[in-house]
Amino acid sequence: MQIISNIALLSINETMIIQLVSFLIFVFLINRIMFQPLSSEMRKRDVYIDNIGQDIISAQQSLADITVQLKEGESKAREEASAIKTEFEHKGTLEASEIIKVAMDDVTAINATAEAEVKAEIIEARKFFKKESEALALGIMEKVLDRRLG
Repeated sequence: MQIISNIALLSINETMIIQLVSFLIFVFLINRIMFQPLSSEMRKRDVYIDNIGQDIISAQQSLADITVQLKEGESKAREEASAIKTEFEHKGTLEASEIIKVAMDDVTAINATAEAEVKAEIIEARKFFKKESEALALGIMEKVLDRRLG
């Protein structure tokens, strides 16, 4: 066995060339098998995330549009409800005044009928009391004078 003494840290020989070639083959294979598919998947994922981001932005815009439309619809419905309420209040006021007018006319008619009945009864009562008072006066006079008046 022979001992070779070498002072240099790096010696270029066949083994280094074989190691260099095997390293280059390893780099080529690892690039082909691992790094290219991995970077391809990463690009696909970035595109997918960007698409989702765009979808989120469009959904938010759509939500904002729908919210505006709902607020406009609510405002319009409130205005219509207010107009309908005002119209019904006006109709109610008119109907109430008509009902009150009819009731007042009925009260006036009933009052007039009652007054006529009372006046007729007063006239009848006066006739009756006149006859009664005349008979009573005649009876008193006959008793006071003590004779029959004819």
